[in-house]
Amino acid sequence: MTAAAIPSPRPLPLRYPQALAYCVAAYFLIALGRAHEIIPQLQPLRLGILGALVTAFMAFRYFRRSDFDALLSTTPGKGLILATVFAALTIPTGIWPKASFDYLVKVHYNALLVFTCAALAFMDRRTMRWIVLLLVIDVMLAGAASIRAPAGRFEIGSTYDANETASFFVMCIPWGIYLLVTEKGWPRWVGLAAIPMCLIGVLKTGSRGGLLGVAAMIPFLVYLSPPKKRGPFILAVIVGGLGTMLSMGEQATYRLLKSFDTQEYNYTTEDGRVEVWKRGLGYIAHAPLQGVGMDGFGYKELASKTDKGFGVRQTAAHNMYIQVAAELGLIGFAGFLAMLFGGLQIAGKVRVRMKRQFEANHDPEAFREMLRAAMAQVSLYSLMCTGFFLSIGYSSMLYFAVGAACGQWLGNRSYGFGSGPTPEPRPGQRPVRGMRGWRTARPIPAAGMTASRFSQS
Repeated sequence: MTAAAIPSPRPLPLRYPQALAYCVAAYFLIALGRAHEIIPQLQPLRLGILGALVTAFMAFRYFRRSDFDALLSTTPGKGLILATVFAALTIPTGIWPKASFDYLVKVHYNALLVFTCAALAFMDRRTMRWIVLLLVIDVMLAGAASIRAPAGRFEIGSTYDANETASFFVMCIPWGIYLLVTEKGWPRWVGLAAIPMCLIGVLKTGSRGGLLGVAAMIPFLVYLSPPKKRGPFILAVIVGGLGTMLSMGEQATYRLLKSFDTQEYNYTTEDGRVEVWKRGLGYIAHAPLQGVGMDGFGYKELASKTDKGFGVRQTAAHNMYIQVAAELGLIGFAGFLAMLFGGLQIAGKVRVRMKRQFEANHDPEAFREMLRAAMAQVSLYSLMCTGFFLSIGYSSMLYFAVGAACGQWLGNRSYGFGSGPTPEPRPGQRPVRGMRGWRTARPIPAAGMTASRFSQS
């Protein structure tokens, strides 16, 4: 008689040191939430550069080489490599090579670091919880600040304009919903308070791209509503959407309606969105492979207006797809699209897998994992929609959203949440520290750290 097959145990959940979790969460507060600009007293400390350096050191020390290799082997990772390579290759042929080089090494490195840290940090669901919680608190406070802001379009700090501020609010709405549905105690109240604060913040920015992003996000949220809680989830989404529409002021309503008025400046003037998009398509047709160089769209606009005999403005692309295609060429643009749609795809695979598992055995961890993946999808999708009207092709928040989707895939695939019993940790063993060419062994939690404790995070 053949012995019954013994199911293979589920691997131990990944656990990063708390110092790494706090460091990465603080870095995202700076790189995404602009906390050092919201609080003026922090600006002289140059926390942006300091946070990037400390986080890069911590990432090199604690992130595993095997996980980094797995990240680069995903479709978003390969797309990012292709886009970055062409960002470098197009420098010599760009409209202003020095400006493209400076942007790549002095600005764009931050987005690459955000992508890497988001993907690898989200593999540890406890670290992910800290990051999401702090970001939602930050956006809640920013939304509250917008209520008391003076008249005009609200902006976070000095580096986010009104449109980028709206994108940040829209991106964080799904994570507020995640806290509301999965957490208990005060984190749940944070999620509940953050949702209306984000919606108010979007209205205060007066951004049409942000408003249209919220409108596009609502049916996607309804489609991804979790089983067993579909009714309350859909009701909350619809009530939030209706509340946003009813609370729109005259300025926001006017700006949104003007988006479809063919007599508005975006349709009729030289620097309106329609004319800029037409010129952007012309730049793509003129240089389909080499592009105009990273961050070169505005300089190309200036070059096209030099002989007009009057003052001109350096116009942005107002569309991240035209922006990237014109600057990096069609091959680099293909990598950019692979990064975005690959992120949606792999997060969707995790969501479908966990949905089936939850429907089969009602595993609460499978439900949380399913909701994490769904919210990562919605967050990325919202930015892909607002990107039709905004130049956010190299924005850190976009790379964070793609990295978050990759983190769901890598963590779920490597550690098989809910796929079987979790063995007890072997006493006395600790994670291996140090890099020595990057460690490849999986860290083993300290004694007393069980999977039941992890599942509560």
